[in-house]
Amino acid sequence: MIDIDIASVTQREASALDSTLTTLADAWQGLVDITTRVNVTSELSATLLSTIEDVVTEGINNAVRHGDASCIDVIIEGNQSTITITVTDNGTPAQSPTPGLGSRFLDSVAPGSWFRAPNDRNGGSGTVLTVQLSTAPTLN
Repeated sequence: MIDIDIASVTQREASALDSTLTTLADAWQGLVDITTRVNVTSELSATLLSTIEDVVTEGINNAVRHGDASCIDVIIEGNQSTITITVTDNGTPAQSPTPGLGSRFLDSVAPGSWFRAPNDRNGGSGTVLTVQLSTAPTLN
């Protein structure tokens, strides 16, 4: 019985991620239009769910603060081993970005598994942030 209760606290379904992203998008309502899509086929630990929320928040903050974005698209896809987060905006890409706290945060949660680039898709403007997270638990 205890194992079942602990599992229910430590594992979250993809629907919890949908709810988290909806709440995040609602917080920006009136300032920036945010669309979200989630296609995750596995359960997520509470820690991983929190990390995903932090990465998405960082992506949105950067798009608005540094790129003056007015539209942001967040896509989260995942399976048993990897979660891929893509945050695409319509802002102005930085010409020579200087790494700061956000870059250090991304380095800590996805070392060597994230990149930021100008949005070249469909002649678009803005920036694409892609972050790949391992679903494997980490030891702290």
